[in-house]
Amino acid sequence: MTEEIKHWNGIDFAVWMIRENDNPYVNFKAYEIVGYGVNPSTILYHLENYTGSGDETETLDKAQVYLSGSIKWDGCSNMQFDEQENVMLHFCGKHNIEKLGTLLSRLYELAAEMMPEHAKDMG
Repeated sequence: MTEEIKHWNGIDFAVWMIRENDNPYVNFKAYEIVGYGVNPSTILYHLENYTGSGDETETLDKAQVYLSGSIKWDGCSNMQFDEQENVMLHFCGKHNIEKLGTLLSRLYELAAEMMPEHAKDMG
């Protein structure tokens, strides 16, 4: 089993990705970073099923999943915007959409790192 947790502060997302038993795919969950604590190394996420600002947590296991799914060896993926089950997706301008695009690209890059024998096939 290979497991990775990445915090991409520049795009305000964290991701947990796992590959079990050399499967030809990875599963992932992405979380939106909504702020930082008094200590800059403290990262805050929306609490699962949050209802407003202030509903935050410092741990991924209690955080609202923003996007989840899997990426296969051949580059095919299945993704669900879990955040839409809680509230509509909201973007404060073009830069937020660009961050989402960067997140999707980085998910593929991390999947290729975790499945190096298939990296050339993931296109």
